[in-house]
Amino acid sequence: MIKAIYIHIPFCSYKCPYCDFLSVVESPISEKEYIKALFKEFELYKNLEVCIETLYFGGGTPSLLSPDEIGNLCAGIVVGEFGTASVTPEKLM
Repeated sequence: MIKAIYIHIPFCSYKCPYCDFLSVVESPISEKEYIKALFKEFELYKNLEVCIETLYFGGGTPSLLSPDEIGNLCAGIVVGEFGTASVTPEKLM
């Protein structure tokens, strides 16, 4: 039973010398392309009957994404779980 989702955002403005996490400073794909790929992955799980209690973002530096990009990711997960008719910005807060 899945209770949490971890979303890895691999983008960094620089690579810290102590960091062992998968991260890239100059990515061959844009943040928007990466988010599109995440949405494709979300589609693989849309028919699972799960209740997500926690959403984790890590990386890299997730704060390099714009607030709109992070909001779209959250909305994509909620839409996949509940359907578009019931999603509102207030419910995402």
